[in-house]
Amino acid sequence: MGSFSRWQVALGLTLVALVGILVWPGMALLVMGALVAGLALFWRPAPQGPIAPTEPTAAAVANLQAVTAQIGEVQDEVARETLAARAAELQKALQQDCLTAVVFGTGSAGKTSLVNAFLGQEAGAIGAAMGTTLLGEVYGPTVLPGCPLPVQWIDCPGVFEAGGEAREQLARELAAIADLLIFVLDGDLTQSEAQALQDFCAIGKRLVVAFNKTDLYLPSDVSAIVTNLRTRLQAVLTPADVVAIAARPAAVKLPDGAVLKPRPKIGELAERLATLIAEEGSALVVDNVLLRSHRLATDTQTILLNQQERQVEAIVERYQWLAAGTVFAAPLPLMDLLAAGVLNAQMAREIGQAMGREISLGQAKEMVGALSQTLVGIGAAKGIARLATAALSATLPGILLRGAVQGVVAAYLTRIAGGTFREYFRQGEAWGEGGMAAAVAQQFALHRRDAFLRKFVQEAVHRAIAWGEAGENDRVKTTDVISSHDAKDFDR
Repeated sequence: MGSFSRWQVALGLTLVALVGILVWPGMALLVMGALVAGLALFWRPAPQGPIAPTEPTAAAVANLQAVTAQIGEVQDEVARETLAARAAELQKALQQDCLTAVVFGTGSAGKTSLVNAFLGQEAGAIGAAMGTTLLGEVYGPTVLPGCPLPVQWIDCPGVFEAGGEAREQLARELAAIADLLIFVLDGDLTQSEAQALQDFCAIGKRLVVAFNKTDLYLPSDVSAIVTNLRTRLQAVLTPADVVAIAARPAAVKLPDGAVLKPRPKIGELAERLATLIAEEGSALVVDNVLLRSHRLATDTQTILLNQQERQVEAIVERYQWLAAGTVFAAPLPLMDLLAAGVLNAQMAREIGQAMGREISLGQAKEMVGALSQTLVGIGAAKGIARLATAALSATLPGILLRGAVQGVVAAYLTRIAGGTFREYFRQGEAWGEGGMAAAVAQQFALHRRDAFLRKFVQEAVHRAIAWGEAGENDRVKTTDVISSHDAKDFDR
């Protein structure tokens, strides 16, 4: 029945009713009732599932909400405030009914002149050889004829200038926030300019190229340059997006001595912008907010990952020296192993918490047990013991030397364990290809470099001397660390 339309079902029921009435008039009421019930059954609107938030505006709002929640996790106050300000700026851009156009290009190509032409007034200084806009200046908004959205103009510094690396970087940052980018040229396209245009198109920037100062060229030359620009840029721009203008035509001296200042010739560009904004204006704003919010999310995630890395590094460093001091103070080898096991299990749990992963004490014990078995087959501990013995023998008496060497080895192995646990959680609680043995080998490869070992042992020597001078009371305090981590619950 599902293959018939509702109109077909209704027609069929009506014919059945008419036949029924003709054949058996006494059943007319019954047949009509069946007809009404059938129509009601088949005419009932089909249930509709939930509508997925596929609209760009909804996606932009959802993305900003997610990013804002991530920003709240940033611990550095300055970084958090900077990211929050960027998020607030994006919220504002999404709500305001205005389009931002950044006028971008080489130094003194006529960017400020073009902004002045659209504003109908002198908004910025003009004439310096290497460009005059030191900071991005914001003007408007103004309304172009036939344009449904007002346009806010940003006149940004020139790029590709000698010694202008800082201004080039600022120009690129301003261009990255643009809803629409107008690239101003005063001649044919250079290789660096072509690369910049392709880069902006690759990240989703809407571009219009304005070939300026056409009053200085012969008409045939203007036509040839425009054709060449359209050919070179056909992979990223339509021909209509490359236009010829004269934003500030050169003054003409008349025979009678009077000076005539021609009006700007930007009509073709204004018409193209009006058409483009009418067709794509709102979408350009939303798409740009999405693009910028993704960039904000990436920057926030980078800060959070660095923050997490610092937290994990602090945990590993704290436990490596805690293990060293505990082993140095513990009089029995069994106590050494027990202390190392308890500390490594607690370290594994803290690293997991710092990386957003929760594991139980039982899981931590299993990880440490498996790690201990893996470490047995690796002879790196002997190497670090020899290195530590050589460094410590010159500064510690024999009675303290053995414990100090054991402490250094415990610290080193704890650091290896910490790095291994970090990689385990980083890979989503998986050891990856090669299993735990490969993960441990990778950590040994990272930490057996001469420069690292020398620095590590130097700090261990300093601490060992401090341990030796601390006396029996401090050693007893260090040993108490075992009971503070509930060593009896750790089954070796």
